[in-house]
Amino acid sequence: MIISGENSNRTRTSEDVPTELLRKFNIPTKPVVYRGGESRQDVAKHFIENISDVAEKIKKQLEKNIILNMRDEDNADHNSCFKCNLCKCDIITHSRVRDHDQ
Repeated sequence: MIISGENSNRTRTSEDVPTELLRKFNIPTKPVVYRGGESRQDVAKHFIENISDVAEKIKKQLEKNIILNMRDEDNADHNSCFKCNLCKCDIITHSRVRDHDQ
């Protein structure tokens, strides 16, 4: 988000977040520019409203608990694996989960 003035800020999404996922849930993918009104409170209010809206959209997505259906073969592979196929960390040192963020 960019707020014009001396102290402009820019926030980018993490490289591992698919852009199409952000678009699907109407989460801004480009900086939001707001020039503001007469007071700084107007700028602060606009920033808080926008960031709260984005946070609420993300929260709604994180609250969804979607069952990950695995076949018997998938479960056998999962249970016999000793290294994460995504991040290559040793599973011995981490809890065995179907997906993790390290």
